[in-house]
Amino acid sequence: MRGWWSDMARTKDRYLKVLRHPYEPVVLLRKYRAAGYLRLSEDSERKQSDSIENQRYMINQYAKEHEDIEIVMFFEDDGFTGTNFHRSGFEQMMDAVRNGEIDCIIVKDVSRFGREHIQVGDYIDKVFPFLGVRFISIMDYYDSINPDCDRERMILSIKSLVHEMYPRDISRKVHSTFRAKRERGEVRRSNGIPYGFYMEAGDTSYRIDYKTYRIYKKIVGWYVAGCALKDIVRLLFKRGILTPSQYRKTGLVYQNDTVKANIWVESAIWWMLRNPVYEGTLELHKTEQILYENIAQRSLPREEYLVFENAHPKILSHERFVWLQEIIAQRETKSEKEDLPLWQSMEEKVFSGILFCGDCMGRMKRRSQRKMVDGKRYCCPAN
Repeated sequence: MRGWWSDMARTKDRYLKVLRHPYEPVVLLRKYRAAGYLRLSEDSERKQSDSIENQRYMINQYAKEHEDIEIVMFFEDDGFTGTNFHRSGFEQMMDAVRNGEIDCIIVKDVSRFGREHIQVGDYIDKVFPFLGVRFISIMDYYDSINPDCDRERMILSIKSLVHEMYPRDISRKVHSTFRAKRERGEVRRSNGIPYGFYMEAGDTSYRIDYKTYRIYKKIVGWYVAGCALKDIVRLLFKRGILTPSQYRKTGLVYQNDTVKANIWVESAIWWMLRNPVYEGTLELHKTEQILYENIAQRSLPREEYLVFENAHPKILSHERFVWLQEIIAQRETKSEKEDLPLWQSMEEKVFSGILFCGDCMGRMKRRSQRKMVDGKRYCCPAN
């Protein structure tokens, strides 16, 4: 029996001489165009080992040790939670995958990729294989093209579940802590401090701000005297009184050569007139949001509020505040929009955010006048 290795030259084998000397096959490694994904959540996760720069360094070092990987770009989400995938950097990375710009994704560990167990598993097991994307988690020793990574994939799945439980546990602990503080009537400084009050570091209740509480009393006086909200806006602007947001930024009550007063918002004045905080009553737990379940913030019914009377010094007495609410109730009328034909309401929406005053750059407001032919005009609320 003869083989290709035989040295005997036969006529019928003359065309097989090229096979007599075996050769080494040339193996060409595929070069992956990789993207490094970096994520760091809020302050609770700001540890040196998880820093953005540390993640970048580890991914670059990993690529240097693997000849088949070339880092072509990085995507970063600094200050984003891992409990959902609505992140700008992540979405840009997925766009790059769909456009064929990258075919490999590298992360420091699976918690940097995400903390939602089911979605993380869907991406690793379904989405990435379908798109032909190689996924590498360095600290988890996982590489999706390695056929011997079954054990690591199982461990990765367990870790992903643990990573999901971590924010749930933290969220419950933080929620219970804040709930206990609310039940004691303590206010966090991160909450918006009402105009006319201030808080020092370490305070748990409001103090009267004697620079601005007089402005609040003027607003109440103007409203009681019969001024409409638009008239109060005009009076505040003409007197050069800065808005609450401007006051928080600058500490100034009145405008000067460098800071010009913006136009107050009618809804902010309306809120100030109706808020019981000015009679010393504190209302907490008005809204609720469960972050780890990605549930949007929702308003709670009034019976679930936590109400504390005499929680801080009063700007208005209880009797005067009740009297103010009675005046508001008497003067409440239907909104002009409810009395307008549908086409006029739609027309107002068309010009919303487009028309601005040339002098103060404030939004132009729609006014209806029966004596005019078309019954409407746009004007600056400060003039």
